[in-house]
Amino acid sequence: MKILAICEEGANDIHSHGKVAKEGLAFLKGEFELLYAASAPDEGMVGYDAVIVAGDKIGEGIEERFEKYLNCGGGIVFLHAGIVACNHSPFLKSVSGCTFVNHPEQCVVECAVTSPHPVAEGVTGFAETDEQYFIDVSAKDTDVFLEGRSNHGTQPSGYTRIHSGGNRVCVLTPGHNLSVFENAQYKKIIRNAVLWVCLHPLKGEGDRRSGGGV
Repeated sequence: MKILAICEEGANDIHSHGKVAKEGLAFLKGEFELLYAASAPDEGMVGYDAVIVAGDKIGEGIEERFEKYLNCGGGIVFLHAGIVACNHSPFLKSVSGCTFVNHPEQCVVECAVTSPHPVAEGVTGFAETDEQYFIDVSAKDTDVFLEGRSNHGTQPSGYTRIHSGGNRVCVLTPGHNLSVFENAQYKKIIRNAVLWVCLHPLKGEGDRRSGGGV
């Protein structure tokens, strides 16, 4: 499978989100054809089985590229800083079903699996020092499977939904520090999320949203 990870890395990446995401997602190379981009490519994203949005700046005028990708059956994982990108694009907000609100100072965040889901298959709870994202979930069809708990409160940390075109979308809020990506349980979640969003009727796959594993 061919996976595109959009994660800016360079002088404009003042929070090092791109660098952390790039290093943190490198483990996928052992199983997938993983390519990186600083923004939504000019040539478009059609041909990728999944796109991971892991940067808060993904370029200007990208809605048309994402819409074309989704119309061809693409699936998307919004990962940590990628959720912030939804604040700058009403279209991406409509796809993810949420926007970023704020985050407190870094602290130990306990992530607990709250319901059975293919993305959480084989996953046990874990705790890491992280930047706990508080998000505003506007979508009504979210299937929350992961919850983040800290002394600042409780928030959804992982959910899936089906976009209007039948596209599979997964939102994962953990991932500010490389140590989070290195956690074996979170690696399982990311891998499962990539596999789950790749399934789409346009690709000859039935909707297995309520089915077994991936």
